[in-house]
Amino acid sequence: MSRAPARPHAEPAGRTLAEERASNTQQINAFRFQALSAFLALLLLFRLSIQGYIVPSLALFATYWAAAGVVAWGGPRLGRRAAQLTGLSIPSSTCPCSS
Repeated sequence: MSRAPARPHAEPAGRTLAEERASNTQQINAFRFQALSAFLALLLLFRLSIQGYIVPSLALFATYWAAAGVVAWGGPRLGRRAAQLTGLSIPSSTCPCSS
């Protein structure tokens, strides 16, 4: 014997909330990649045009840029579970030292 849900509106609301979270995560990942691309372009421009400019580690920054690109590209394409896991990139890579 199956029981009807106590609140029939809870399932559609939960589904809508999950879709909104996935959409927000995808937008944040895309924005992070775009911002890192602009910053990397500025670093390269400064390095090539200003004599004596001390550039931060480009290898480290390029690795972070590549990881952000993989997350932005792969999140929505690899399925629902992978898209949920890309949401963890926000607390783990963007602000790992905050407490």
